[in-house]
Amino acid sequence: MLFAQTGNVYTVITDENGLFQIDSIEEGGFVANVTTSEGDIGSAHASVVQKRPSNSVTIYVEQPGNASISGRVYVDGQTPGEDVMVFVEFPELSKEYATSIQPDGFYRFDNLSATGTFILSGLQASNGALGIEAHYIPDSTLEAEVDLYLDSPTKVNPEFLNPNFENGLDGWTHSENVKLVPTEDYFGD
Repeated sequence: MLFAQTGNVYTVITDENGLFQIDSIEEGGFVANVTTSEGDIGSAHASVVQKRPSNSVTIYVEQPGNASISGRVYVDGQTPGEDVMVFVEFPELSKEYATSIQPDGFYRFDNLSATGTFILSGLQASNGALGIEAHYIPDSTLEAEVDLYLDSPTKVNPEFLNPNFENGLDGWTHSENVKLVPTEDYFGD
């Protein structure tokens, strides 16, 4: 598992049922890459956050293919740091892959078993910059080189700065008297 914001890597070997567990890991988004003893590969992405300090990740593995996608990621026209995750989805084939970028902004997906139309997207965890591209891997070359441009949000809605009402109703628009009730009091634990 590679954590995009810090670059920290956690390695583990699965048990005989293909299950693994890593305790006491950091918060943030991560990419989990798998290689089986038979050479099958797979990847998935997820996150661990304070309010949800554990996560279950299902990783589908497949025989490696010969296709590749590579390029460089730019945030607001600049080469970003390491905290960008890049995702590729082949919607017609229901296949998804994930990786993180190198310090120089480059990303690469190798051994893909899919060709055709794909959607490439990127997310910078530290500031919410987002970008998306649609492209195509031709069967004739099995390669696509696509630069991905992420744009940082220019306006953050105030309610996103106070999503759990820690600061009362700051940032929220309301027209009547509002009483904040903790979720546990209403729904129970």
